[in-house]
Amino acid sequence: MELAANAVMRGGRIVVVGEEVEFPAIDTIRIAQRELQILGSRNGGVQDAVDALGMIARGIIRPPIAARFPLAQINEALAVVRTGCVHGRVIVDVGGAGTERS
Repeated sequence: MELAANAVMRGGRIVVVGEEVEFPAIDTIRIAQRELQILGSRNGGVQDAVDALGMIARGIIRPPIAARFPLAQINEALAVVRTGCVHGRVIVDVGGAGTERS
């Protein structure tokens, strides 16, 4: 959030997609003085997903990965997600790579 507040232009908009466990640090004085808007968005459309995956591929953003599972272990992957305690993404590799848990 702090990086976004520093990078966005005066009067700009920061869109928060998804949720984080920790409360993000952001200077409310900066928000007011720079007339920033902060919008929450739980989900996005197909183009949003395409854009986000493109940014990941280019290394612009690096989402935290909590665990990786091969497709054969999808039930285990879903069980991890259902705990609600995952800090990051759970990846199901449909290409058959091995399990790597962080």
